[in-house]
Amino acid sequence: MKLSNHTIPFGLMNISALHYQPDTGQKSPFLIYSHGFTSCKHSMDGIASYLAMKGFAGLTYDAVGHKLGGTGGELHSIKQLAAGCGAVAEYAFREFGVRRIIYVGHSMGAMASLEQASRKDIDGIDIDGVVSIAFGAEPARGFSTTVGKAMLSQRSDYIAGAAAKDIIQELNGWCSSPPNLSPLNMMFIAAKSDVLIPVERVQQMANLCGSDNEVTVIDSSHLEAPDKSRARIYEWLVSLPRIED
Repeated sequence: MKLSNHTIPFGLMNISALHYQPDTGQKSPFLIYSHGFTSCKHSMDGIASYLAMKGFAGLTYDAVGHKLGGTGGELHSIKQLAAGCGAVAEYAFREFGVRRIIYVGHSMGAMASLEQASRKDIDGIDIDGVVSIAFGAEPARGFSTTVGKAMLSQRSDYIAGAAAKDIIQELNGWCSSPPNLSPLNMMFIAAKSDVLIPVERVQQMANLCGSDNEVTVIDSSHLEAPDKSRARIYEWLVSLPRIED
């Protein structure tokens, strides 16, 4: 596997991204990885490197306003998150000649993935599917618990721009009426020990998005879910039609 840093134009700023290139036997589709709230692209490294070793190239990137990452800027609306995901996909099209994409998102990054997949606004790219990890209906409920309040208090200053509680409330509103992506290939993954997004709310989100598949439940916490789900995601990827060497 080879790694290379990339700078992706995004309005008046740039998105910091990392390209994962398999050494041999590259498969299609290409994977776009979106990380969770207050995190950075490093949190998606385990899954991206694993799947690259299995033949699937991809890009991880730092969402705008997330201080752990290298993109910078300020996050004022979740609309910026989907737009950033789209900018990364467009870059993959221009830079690498990508024609087929699957979006892979963790938590907040799953929202960006689902929303961008619904737009289908990049000429020349086919969207083959979405993987949504540890994301479900009513996400604000998780932050109203004792553990959630403590987590939000500790992590809130990791975001530049709008207050973290305001972003979460906006996300909550989006989740009340997400796009119906049927008949797109969709995989929804729930973490058994997730104190923020329990399994039943992941299933609710899957149903709202038009998925007729059972949610895949893994033995994991919320934050560990990307790494703990990587083998299951690989099995799902190779089971899809049109997987090519």
